[in-house]
Parts: sequence; structure tokens; C-alpha cells
Amino acid sequence: MSAKEHLQKAMEAVQKMAQEKAQLISTREKLVTQLSENTMVKKELELVKDEDIVYKQTGPALVVQELAEAKGNVQKRLDYIEAEVKRYEKQIEDKDEEIAKMQAQAKNLQHKVEEEMKQQQQQQQPTSEATSFTQINGKVFSKIKTKKEKRPNSWNNFVIRRHSNHYDYEWGGERRWRNKSSL
Repeated sequence: MSAKEHLQKAMEAVQKMAQEKAQLISTREKLVTQLSENTMVKKELELVKDEDIVYKQTGPALVVQELAEAKGNVQKRLDYIEAEVKRYEKQIEDKDEEIAKMQAQAKNLQHKVEEEMKQQQQQQQPTSEATSFTQINGKVFSKIKTKKEKRPNSWNNFVIRRHSNHYDYEWGGERRWRNKSSL
């Protein structure tokens, strides 16, 4: 599997974790709302006198309930909701850490992909050639220099001999000749 495919899977995992985190946050917000409501109920029950009648709604009916029992039920609900809020906050923190790790991995993979792309571009580019010109005895000669290829022959072993009707030149052990008119 290439680095590009790993990067895509890592990015998908980051998105999936972000969605999971959003769900955790939504659930925590609902619990915080319930906690607020139950805190208000507890405060209201503290204002009630012992001789007052407290009703509990069970389905469509109202049922009489002892004040101490109602306070106990509300406190149990508060304790449970507080524990759930803490649990969800811990899950959100853990999810944040996971997301940060995955983002770091994705960033490393992205650097690898960029390096691979640079290498591929360098391999696909034809060797760029530069031409240098040298003037010998009033004649201009050109030699092609290649960046990637080093030629074993150099201008140091380039020899020209002038004759009456042609030039001999030797380069890299090969001897060639040209008519003066062809130069």
C-alpha cells in the first residue's frame, strides 16, 4: 500500500473520530441540561415544608410520594448524571488525544507523499541538456553537457588538427574529420 493510500485512510479515520467526538459532545450537553434541571428540582424540594404533599408523575397519573424519598431519588439522579458527565468528558479528552495522534501521522504521511511526488516528477522529467560553445581557431564547436549523465570524455582530450582542405579532430579516442566547408 502506498503512502498516498495510507494518507487517505488516516484522513478518513480523523474525520470518523471527529464525528464520534461530536456525538460525545452532543450527549454530554444533554446530560448537562438534565443535571441543571435536576439541580433546580433539588432546590425546589429543599423549599418544601415537611407537612406539604409531594406528587410524582407516573405516566399520566400523579402519585403521592414521601418528601424524603423524593429528595433521595433526585440526589441519586444527580449523582448518576454527574458521573456520566465526567465519563463523557474523559471520553472526549481521549478522543482529542487520538485525533491529535492521527493528525500527526497524517502530517507525516503527507510529507512522505510529497517526497514521493517530487521523486516521481524528477524521474519523469527528461534530462535537461545545456549546450556550451567553444571557439577553436576561429571555428565554433559545441558540446552537449547533461546534468544527470557524466560523459567520460571531456574537453581536455579534445584535439583539432588543421589540414589544407579539412580538419581532423579527436575526442574520446575517436578520430574524425570534416571538410572545411562543412564546419
